[in-house]
Amino acid sequence: MIGHATDLELDGHGRLLLPASLREFGQLTRDAMLIGQGTRFELWDEARWIERRDEWLASAETTTDLPAELDSLSF
Repeated sequence: MIGHATDLELDGHGRLLLPASLREFGQLTRDAMLIGQGTRFELWDEARWIERRDEWLASAETTTDLPAELDSLSF
């Protein structure tokens, strides 16, 4: 287990019931987003996800991981 990971079981209808401690930690409200991250997933409050996503996209537009010399290359 990593961080606040918790084993959960599905109910008879295939649903997960998140414990209150995890809902509070994730600041989850009514609407949530299930985001795939490789071999795991994250559950985000929808408003928080949109806010963070927009921040990450804005910062990705202003920074690059490539050296300036490679900007002139094309494939």
